Amino acid sequence: MVFKRTEALHSIADGLGAIKSSCESRGLLHLFDNHTMAQHFFRRLLNAAYDLDLVDLDNLEENFPAVDLGDMKKRIAYQVTAEKVSKKVTKTLEKFNQHHLDAQFDTLKILVIGDRQKTYDAVEIPDNLKFSTADDIIDITGLLKHIGTLEIADLDRKSTRLNSSHLVI
Repeated sequence: MVFKRTEALHSIADGLGAIKSSCESRGLLHLFDNHTMAQHFFRRLLNAAYDLDLVDLDNLEENFPAVDLGDMKKRIAYQVTAEKVSKKVTKTLEKFNQHHLDAQFDTLKILVIGDRQKTYDAVEIPDNLKFSTADDIIDITGLLKHIGTLEIADLDRKSTRLNSSHLVI
């Protein structure tokens, strides 16, 4: 007997693993086309997994600073990156602060396409920003753990939304 939940979770885990591996391998060769495509994929996946309405912010304003995705109603923004290092996180926080994006977004999350560092002690968080390196930097493992907590009906609905967007996981 095959469980529907198991099938859905296998598909999601295998798909995220393939994206992670592909972005890491191609990044070593300075081939970043997958990173751009992954951003569009993660917009849909994050919307489904967290019940958000994220949009690609570059579609609103060319070269939108600091972040890639944003939900204007829930006031949450995401930077999607394969760079997991503290320097990248600090740079993102500085740009977010410099452009006063806290006026648009209450929450900033950084999604690492891969594995996060063990610690982010070197990250410099501007005084006026609410940001937790423990909670606001998520990686593929953290995303999978969250997806694993969803009910089967949610997984079915979210899987249907992803499939109807012509995405293959």
